[in-house]
Amino acid sequence: FLGSQNITGRLLVGLRWWAQVEGEEGTETKWIFEAAPDTSTTNKFDSTWFWGVLYVTPLVWSVFFFSCLLKWNFAWMITVSFAIALSSANVYGYWQCSKDQKAKFQQMVAKGAEYGAGAAIRHNVFGRVAGFANMFGPSAGQPQGQAQGQARETTFV
Repeated sequence: FLGSQNITGRLLVGLRWWAQVEGEEGTETKWIFEAAPDTSTTNKFDSTWFWGVLYVTPLVWSVFFFSCLLKWNFAWMITVSFAIALSSANVYGYWQCSKDQKAKFQQMVAKGAEYGAGAAIRHNVFGRVAGFANMFGPSAGQPQGQAQGQARETTFV
């Protein structure tokens, strides 16, 4: 796990992280996060796939966890729990390495908040405008003589 994650991280995005045991008795753990100083050589396609797969993996394992929970399959739930822990640790480790990814994550959250606020304003403002327009006349597409909300009867001979 750690070997493959550091190889892919270093080759694809120029990041790697590991835990180093220190102290006389090996009781202290120091986490080391490294980023390549020059990331201009990283391929955009590889970087996008790396971060996409990295973020999706814990979500997929979480779906498996809830599947095991619904089926009361506790034996597989233990295995899936370890997979969630390891993949989440991988996300956290690479996220700590990448200052760029932290900034992108914050931008994504800000854009999501802006989109949500914009959608709420649009729905609220346009809903009020439509309601205001309906108070003064029939909506578009209805004949002038027909009141809003009333059905028109048609007889076929």
